[in-house]
Amino acid sequence: MTKYNSPNYVIKYGYTNLKSFTINLDDYKSNYDKQATELLKLGLVSERFSGVNALKDEHFKTSYKKYVSNFALNYTPKSVIGCALSHIMCCKYIYKNYIKSQKTHKQDNPNYFLIMEDDVFPLYEKDEFYEKLNKTLYDIQILDSNWEIIQLHSDGIMPTIDTYSTHIGSISAASYLISKKAIKKTLKSKIYSHIDLIHHNFINYNKYRAKENLFYSDEKTSLNRIVSYRLSSYSLLLKSKLFEFINYYTNIIQLRGEKKFLHYFEYKVFKEPFFNKEFNTNDIIDYFIGLKILSKLYYYKN
Repeated sequence: MTKYNSPNYVIKYGYTNLKSFTINLDDYKSNYDKQATELLKLGLVSERFSGVNALKDEHFKTSYKKYVSNFALNYTPKSVIGCALSHIMCCKYIYKNYIKSQKTHKQDNPNYFLIMEDDVFPLYEKDEFYEKLNKTLYDIQILDSNWEIIQLHSDGIMPTIDTYSTHIGSISAASYLISKKAIKKTLKSKIYSHIDLIHHNFINYNKYRAKENLFYSDEKTSLNRIVSYRLSSYSLLLKSKLFEFINYYTNIIQLRGEKKFLHYFEYKVFKEPFFNKEFNTNDIIDYFIGLKILSKLYYYKN
């Protein structure tokens, strides 16, 4: 298509100069198939990369040892470790097969790669997606040719408006462009907690994000959340509704992306090392409130 032949379109219309990967666990291959169908509508073919299922203790393999900190082994939920390790191993695979060995043809040898998780789907139709992706990349390359990560999906608090900049709250590793330099840097990283918050931040990486998300994530298939029908579920629902009510009238805590407060309260954040019990954000808040109440009662009794 002649209109896409200008220098403004950095990525070719057939995506021949953009190698894409989808991180997918072997037990959930249907997620990859579902995503692949939607990506194909864009003309985008993504190579499946088999992720690390830490729920099956796959992260204890000797070859992974140097990437997982002792802190993570003791205090980080298994699925969080598995997610972070999967991203690192995907970068290792890219480095070995597409950077170190220069496997691709020279004229189409990519300087960056697209990494996705298997629960993200495009927000736009073929041509509109292609134009938005190219505009994002073209603008950022003019702004900073040494960029390392560009988030194509981002959520969290304090959404930036009409800017490509990021901050500590610019989370999500669901879909992003990553440069060769950033891939090499990732191979030197060590896992402590959530990769998007602790590792993929604007301090460690020269990181930007699209002004508006090009993908959305389907939270129904996430393994990094604790959703159960018990007493804490009522407190979770109460907190999320309270935050939504306050935010509706004050807009004091702005959110970016498709996630609601409920999703953030469900995220796993901590593992107790003695009984290997995992806690989400809501659990931590409940325990903190409970301890405050007990301390007040103790104070009044004495």
